[in-house]
Amino acid sequence: RRAVLRGAQGLPWMSPEGVPTRVGRRRDGRRGAGNRTGGERRGPRVLVFVLLAVAGACALLWPYALHHVGALDGLMHASPAEDARASLPLKGTSSEAGVAIPHGLAEASPGRRDHGPPPAPAPARAQAGGVARAPPRVSLGGHAPSGGPGGASSSGRASHGGNSGHGGGGSGGASPTDRAAPRSGQDRAGRKGKLMCGGKATDSEVIYWREVPGDRDFESPITPHHDEHHLKYLTFQYDQGGWNNIRMGMEIVIVCGHAMGRTLVSPPQQKLYLLGKTHYDEKKKRQVRAPAFSFADFFDLDLLASHNGFHVTTMDDFLAREGTTGQLHGILPPNNSSDVWGPSLWSYLNEVADVKPTWSGKFLAMPRDSADLQKDPTAVVNEPHLAERLQKFGGRRTAVFYDKKMQDAKVVHFPAGGGHRLLQHWYAFTFFADPKVQSFYKRFVRDFMRYKDVIQCAGAELVRAIREDARILNSGSGNASVSATSDGDYYALHVRRGDFQFKQVKISATEIVKNLGVNAIIPRGAVVYISTDDPKGVCQNCVFQRKPCPQGAAARGIVGCIEDPSWDAFRELAGWKVRFLGDYLNRGVLKDVNPNYYGMIESIACSRAKAFAGTWWSTFTGYIHRLRGYHGLGEETYYHSPGRRDAARSEVSVGHGFSREWRAGWTDDGGELI
Repeated sequence: RRAVLRGAQGLPWMSPEGVPTRVGRRRDGRRGAGNRTGGERRGPRVLVFVLLAVAGACALLWPYALHHVGALDGLMHASPAEDARASLPLKGTSSEAGVAIPHGLAEASPGRRDHGPPPAPAPARAQAGGVARAPPRVSLGGHAPSGGPGGASSSGRASHGGNSGHGGGGSGGASPTDRAAPRSGQDRAGRKGKLMCGGKATDSEVIYWREVPGDRDFESPITPHHDEHHLKYLTFQYDQGGWNNIRMGMEIVIVCGHAMGRTLVSPPQQKLYLLGKTHYDEKKKRQVRAPAFSFADFFDLDLLASHNGFHVTTMDDFLAREGTTGQLHGILPPNNSSDVWGPSLWSYLNEVADVKPTWSGKFLAMPRDSADLQKDPTAVVNEPHLAERLQKFGGRRTAVFYDKKMQDAKVVHFPAGGGHRLLQHWYAFTFFADPKVQSFYKRFVRDFMRYKDVIQCAGAELVRAIREDARILNSGSGNASVSATSDGDYYALHVRRGDFQFKQVKISATEIVKNLGVNAIIPRGAVVYISTDDPKGVCQNCVFQRKPCPQGAAARGIVGCIEDPSWDAFRELAGWKVRFLGDYLNRGVLKDVNPNYYGMIESIACSRAKAFAGTWWSTFTGYIHRLRGYHGLGEETYYHSPGRRDAARSEVSVGHGFSREWRAGWTDDGGELI
């Protein structure tokens, strides 16, 4: 092979000792027989070497050929359950870095998963100013940064030679408009994620997140240079509503921080609405009353920080580096301190921010890449395919384009009140011009922005306890409609009452049963887990004209007050075997778990139910719907609120506002699970 390659390049032959010899001359220094020219004498030798090389290559590749032909035959005849063609990590990258092209960003035509050669190995990450630096980004379309090896031919079809790292080469890059091939629910990218419980790896049904090759190294295509992460910031204020309103805003700022190529500044701990239950703090080794929280208390910040394209720092670090040194327009923080909290902090950030967008009736539109920042954004989106997608995404809302002015700003700040409030779902708020990038961020939120393992493990514990109940209560049951529950199947409801502002959905158990068609969705005899803020069935905190609701017949006809707030109809009218969180706490389930996690744990339990019905307008119900979508259970989700039973299953896949979640949160543009 060496001889053939060097001969083809017009280079000297190499002797067995590695010494170059002149072309056309024998190693003993004598000319070849006859008066043939050097080229004529070389011909037969080259031919022999070529034949030997071809024979050797065939021998090496024959097993792979058999494997791929067999795999193709299997795919043509496989059942949906067998059709799990997960994208594999690309070979040839640094074994330490494990860099690979993000799934779907370098795919060819439907039904084909050809990848070009991988980008260059990533250098070791360095530290600068307390913020981790990432390796060179894997850029849009799966090709490396300018000047590096590409991932696809100029036609947009990836080089077959680079598939799974078996040989190949090539240059160029995938077209930014190439679409990822739709996947079935069984044909999802990557492998099942990991969960650590009690220091041990645990395989649990609550795991919905996945490890997709290349996603961890993907950086925003609009970031011209990685170092800009450390020069530009995104700051934000927590929403003033309940936990899931806070979560929605956090999802938006985390996606925007990554997409804008900015370092996200995490606010300090503060008291969050409805999250202040006294509990024993393991770190402080004492009881904590009315505790303060940050999103690091609920979400795995280390997991987020492990993403090479995402950068986060603390408010204390940001103020020490930029504020107290006068780098923010010469304006110093209160008392020239980095330890600022509450209203004084929000006032300071409002004062020093370069950009503070308002979002009421608007959405954010991101460009395809850094080149688009130099153009008039309206001209970019007027391209036919983009204009149609943008119109469908935005509806009657107005687009706020992320342009060069916003990109050049040092500090972009998202306040929490008035027209600045981010009470939307991130996937309905942030439009990406490239649909493949839109799909990447759906995976990014699913895989990197999830509850901490301690919460997931507690959720898995509760799910096991409910399933065990179902197995015991229905073992040997003669009721065919619940025969499947002998394997632990259960159903779930979320019933919001209390101080919920939407009084028309605070209804009795009798109305809930009727709205669900009695046993049309949940069969008689089924185990039903009830997640509610009113476990005693007394409509606690239900008010009318700022006073507690009247009881009994006096409550009849008053919207938001319930004549019979008990849960008796679930047992008597529907024939369900109901369970509440308290039933399991009394048995020792979730022992020593922080009670401020209970709501999140219940959402995990509801996400695994065979069918689920929730409360319209509740963001708690909405997030359960999203989790069920990740699990492939989105279409078995309902509402028990009047006139809304099948709203979650409507044909419309995306909308805006907070009242519900949409299918677009867990599917790509082709309607397939991400």
